[in-house]
Amino acid sequence: MPDRQNWTAAMVLERVLSRDMQAVLAIAADHGAVEVDTVAKKVTEIRPASMRDVERTHAIDESISDQGEKIARAIVWGDLKGIPARREIYDALKTLSSSAVLARSMSSRIISGEASRAS
Repeated sequence: MPDRQNWTAAMVLERVLSRDMQAVLAIAADHGAVEVDTVAKKVTEIRPASMRDVERTHAIDESISDQGEKIARAIVWGDLKGIPARREIYDALKTLSSSAVLARSMSSRIISGEASRAS
């Protein structure tokens, strides 16, 4: 279940695109939910929003009636906002990953005594 330290990719993208914490919490509320209808004896799993779902919500302007215009604007939105938002996320993840690798390397050196020998 997502919490302050475990977010889905869609939650991160929603935060980067909108900076709206309420939208992120709405995604978190639906994450992994299961609806059980005891009357109909039916169980339905509610799928959490994917990154594509979030992008689609932000990119498609439903107030535009002309389909061609709607598609053109969605493509422009993707180029101007969608791709840069994903790039921001991927770059941050790469940085976190590199930091984690460096931290593991440093801790293993300290444990093995290499750090004290190198000094």
